[in-house]
Amino acid sequence: MDTPVLLEIQNASFGYPTHRGWVVLLHNLYLTLYKGQWLVVLGPNGGGKSTLARGLLRLSPILEGSLTVSSTSSMISRYIPQRLGAGILGETVADELATARNCSYTGKYIADLLEELGLSVPLHSPVKKLSGGQKQLLSFASALLDNPDLLIVDEGAAMLNPAIRHRLLNFLEKKIRQTNLSILWMTQQLEDIFYADEIAVVQNGTLQTGWHARSFFYSEESPWQPSTCRKLGYIPPFSIQVGEELYRRGIPWSELPLQEIQSLESAGVHS
Repeated sequence: MDTPVLLEIQNASFGYPTHRGWVVLLHNLYLTLYKGQWLVVLGPNGGGKSTLARGLLRLSPILEGSLTVSSTSSMISRYIPQRLGAGILGETVADELATARNCSYTGKYIADLLEELGLSVPLHSPVKKLSGGQKQLLSFASALLDNPDLLIVDEGAAMLNPAIRHRLLNFLEKKIRQTNLSILWMTQQLEDIFYADEIAVVQNGTLQTGWHARSFFYSEESPWQPSTCRKLGYIPPFSIQVGEELYRRGIPWSELPLQEIQSLESAGVHS
């Protein structure tokens, strides 16, 4: 890519502290995130996604290798952690939004942002009375008001129902186009891959990279060969399973469905 590099790790190792010293959980990692890129890191609970996020944010040390961050001194990074409500400082929705660095937005801008995110609660609502999903949306709203260069999300949308989650992901995709935001999205949800420019997979302490959604879900070699998704032990979403069947029936690789299930007729399959 010709776009600027936002951060890069080379031969990096990350871990966590114990009373006996540091335990290496991830090792020999190579990863490059570009300006305006959405990179999804897929992996199971306990696989090291949170450890990677904390290391990239310098909240825990890099144990080996190098971490290079954009030389832009004004770069703003925001982190939405896995732990529900972590990082929320305000007692009300309005209080939390006021903690954003950029406090110059009009009330209409903030109201429009909350509406686009799907957070339909009064600004005076106490944070402690919000549902888990509403707290996660509030975290996104507060983070986006800072106009960050980098947004790191560690399972930070796990409490959202599918419709609101889809709405959020579409909104973030729009923000990338509008502001050149970079997103590093840690998840177990295979549906999140649909939005990625690139996919990385945490497995057995290492990081495999280099796929986009179509090459991850469908074999480029043959419709009868297992995809990368299946080789790694994941069961693809239903829309992809439909696409696999279409592939076996002769639909071209480039036309296979991703986010939405195409009808058999529109995909070129007739009875």
